[in-house]
Order: sequence, then C-alpha cells, then structure tokens
Amino acid sequence: MRRSGVVCAALASVALGLAVPARAADLPAAPGYYPPVVYAPAIYNWSGVYFGANVGAGFLNDSFTATTTTLLENAGNQISVKTWGALAGGQIGFNYQVSSVVLGGEAALSVSDINGSVNAQSLEPAAGLRVQSQPAWLFDVTPR
Repeated sequence: MRRSGVVCAALASVALGLAVPARAADLPAAPGYYPPVVYAPAIYNWSGVYFGANVGAGFLNDSFTATTTTLLENAGNQISVKTWGALAGGQIGFNYQVSSVVLGGEAALSVSDINGSVNAQSLEPAAGLRVQSQPAWLFDVTPR
C-alpha cells in the first residue's frame, strides 16, 4: 500500500504541475470605450491679404516692319531685336475662403532693364533707321 500511496502522490503532483490556467484565443477582447468621432473644422483659413517681391530675368524677342526704303533696306523688311535683362517687382493680393473655395485676386508690377536696339542697313548715315525696344514695366491683375 505504501507504494500505491507514493504513486498516487506522484501522479497528483504531476497533475497539479500540468494544471495551468486555460488561455483561450477565441474569446473576444473586452469592449473598450471609443469616443465618438467628431470632425473638427479646418484650423487653417486662407482668408487675408498678402504681399511679396520677385526678382528674375526676361528675354525680349521683338520684330518691326521697315516702313521706309533706304539704299540697302526695302520697306516691308522685318527687323528683329533679341536681348535679355533683369526684372524685379512686387505683388499684392487678397483671398477670401468660403467653405473649401478660395476667392480673391492679385496685382503685380515689375520693372525691367531689358532693352535692345538695331540699326537698319543704309549707305547714307542720315537715312539710317534705328529700331529700339524697351519694355520698361509689366503690370498684371489676376482673379482667383
């Protein structure tokens, strides 16, 4: 009997050692608290006035039709002036945002040092023709 008591005690210890809490993977997690989704209005608004400056370069490609006849140049010939130069200016504008639509306008003014000239061919200096092109400023207005 002694032996059976030892065996029972050994089996009982093995059974207790194997008895661990059950961990089931098919149980759903406890429902958590999810706050209601609230869409916040847009934080940024494009309404307002703005201004800025610009610096750049421009290219001039201009042509003229000769209206006088010289010894080497007939009336009706094309005379071309091609050159480039710097320009600089500024702009000012305003925007007004209504929902997801932005309305507004912008005005820009630039001045330039782009200028070019060409002399028409002539054997007579007094009858020569000088063509000059110089866009001194540029202005534009843009609605939005």
